[in-house]
Amino acid sequence: MNLIGKIFTVFVLVLAVVFAAFAAAVYSTHRNWMAETYKKDLELEEAAKAHKKELEKKDQQIKELGRDVRLQTEPLAKIQTSYTKLENENQRLVALNEKLLVERDGAITAQLGTSVQNESLEKLWKTAEENRQAAVTERDANAKEVMHQKDLVNVAEAEVARLKKQVTDLAAQYAKAKDYIIWTGGNEDSDYKATEAPPWFRGHVSEVRGNEFVEIYGGSDMGLRVGHELDVSRGGDYIGRIKVMTVHFDISVCTIMKDYLRKPMQRGDYVRPQSKSERPAAFRRPRADMFTALLLVALIALALGITALYMLMKQEYEFKFKVGQAAGSPAQVACQAQIIGMPTS
Repeated sequence: MNLIGKIFTVFVLVLAVVFAAFAAAVYSTHRNWMAETYKKDLELEEAAKAHKKELEKKDQQIKELGRDVRLQTEPLAKIQTSYTKLENENQRLVALNEKLLVERDGAITAQLGTSVQNESLEKLWKTAEENRQAAVTERDANAKEVMHQKDLVNVAEAEVARLKKQVTDLAAQYAKAKDYIIWTGGNEDSDYKATEAPPWFRGHVSEVRGNEFVEIYGGSDMGLRVGHELDVSRGGDYIGRIKVMTVHFDISVCTIMKDYLRKPMQRGDYVRPQSKSERPAAFRRPRADMFTALLLVALIALALGITALYMLMKQEYEFKFKVGQAAGSPAQVACQAQIIGMPTS
């Protein structure tokens, strides 16, 4: 590029930057507030949908837990029914005991009235006493049965608490597994290409062994395998490419690929998955000069300025058309016209 071309390129760059700045300033001062309002409504609607999905998920978990609780509470209900029957039987026996006591008192009274019925009343009293003792024995047995049923109830309640804790533990394990899947990208068991490293891998060079090998931090714990190819950079500059030869848990030994090497590697160089845009050093095209970059910036600035003016004109036209077509009061039309800078009649 000759001197005149370079001067023209710089001149075009200055004019393009001024034009783009002017267009951006005009566009920023005429931002469509209706579009911003619609955008906020859409964001709120999306947030409401996400919240609704989360509530539905929580309701499903609550239903599943309720089903488990019902399965455990059915035996508890049977035990409670049995306990009620035993309690009723106990009350019946107590009432019978009171009745026998009343009969015994009547027999004693009758015995005082006549000596002839003394023996029969004595026998009746003994019979009543035996019945009372039997009732007391049966009541004690029922009380023991009630205590046993209460123990069963306590065991059932402890089992329900254990199941609830198990559900909580399973939920925590599910959350941990979900975080691990997100961290590994869900590709732990997938078949990577022989030279393609996991996209989430990040590491750096820990040691340089001559001109052939390097040691890096990162190994099987980050998904590396033998044969993966990685790019090495320093301060944003591409240094070269290495290939994994030996993999340990947290370190790996790699060989330096000579075709991609541009600078000697050093300890602390940044290591990332290979970039498909990088080529061997012998086949890379020469970099563009400074004036080519300036001309590209000028073209980008011109494009941005033209785009901003086009969007501004389009928004004003659409908004004016909506104001003219909307059925509203004259005061509302005048207010909307004042917002966009239109004269009011």
